[in-house]
Amino acid sequence: MDGGMEKRCDGVLTFQPVAIFVELKERGALGIGWVKDAEKQLRVSIAHFENTIQSVDFTQKKAYIANSEHPKFKESQSMRMEKFLAETGYVLRIENRITL
Repeated sequence: MDGGMEKRCDGVLTFQPVAIFVELKERGALGIGWVKDAEKQLRVSIAHFENTIQSVDFTQKKAYIANSEHPKFKESQSMRMEKFLAETGYVLRIENRITL
């Protein structure tokens, strides 16, 4: 890196006891490059949040990669979502809408 901050997610929605990290994308192309970028940004943001005392106040933790272009995947993202949960403790959803 060039010494600057790593890219973080677009926002966080919180309402007790829920924290939802959100990364928004507008990419319609086939492939998962945009998913990998979004996941990395979510992981950076979540890691930062988990290092704060406030993180213990939230018992339901979610992360969304939302893409308004209705992307098409050649393969299921279920393995990616399971791995994300195992490694971060956050439920990951890759959708075009965020359900509260």
